[in-house]
Amino acid sequence: PEEAAVRVLVVVADGVGAAMDWSTRYHTPLSDVFTRQHKLSLEHRVELALLSSLADHGMAPREAATTIGAAVDAGRVTLARTLEIEEETHHDIMAMVKAMAETSEEYGGYVHLGATSQDINDTVTALQLTEAKSQLLAACGDVRTELTRLAEIYRDTTCIARTHGQHAIPTTMGLRFANYLYEVSVAERFLERVEIYGKFAGAVGTFASLGGRDVGDGVLR
Repeated sequence: PEEAAVRVLVVVADGVGAAMDWSTRYHTPLSDVFTRQHKLSLEHRVELALLSSLADHGMAPREAATTIGAAVDAGRVTLARTLEIEEETHHDIMAMVKAMAETSEEYGGYVHLGATSQDINDTVTALQLTEAKSQLLAACGDVRTELTRLAEIYRDTTCIARTHGQHAIPTTMGLRFANYLYEVSVAERFLERVEIYGKFAGAVGTFASLGGRDVGDGVLR
């Protein structure tokens, strides 16, 4: 399982083997955006948005969204149960849909109505990338602040520059930090301009299974 600790055998100086847990060694808050648990929570969010949009367009009762939503909020649709179903279906989205649907005999049949798996996958990916973009932009701001500080501190600190891997004429550490600052600032401006979109077009992308574009547009809103 993704969340299970990944252990490797490390031979230490005295020859005794020790187990090292690598599962969180390089973990950052950005990692949380792409865990299976968080992905599942976003899948629920998209499916509930679909139920709400279907209700808005008279294709499902309003109670379907509120009943299934209450089950999700109460923690009745778990990752463990979803993975258990996936062992049978060998299909992650089908497993998620079944886990949601089984919480309501009356309204379960409306879960995923008119959608195709890639509607969910693509929209969830867009949500993940939007969260990641927000975190990266915040990190860029922190890096710029630190590089600005270092460029000012070391503006007069001489160091050797290089060309073709060899020593060249002198430069300053401050200028080097300023160059990094410029590169980070350019990357940050580029990232700010990136637009991320979901996709919701129904089976085979024709909108026909959703009765047109309106339902899908409602989900994306």
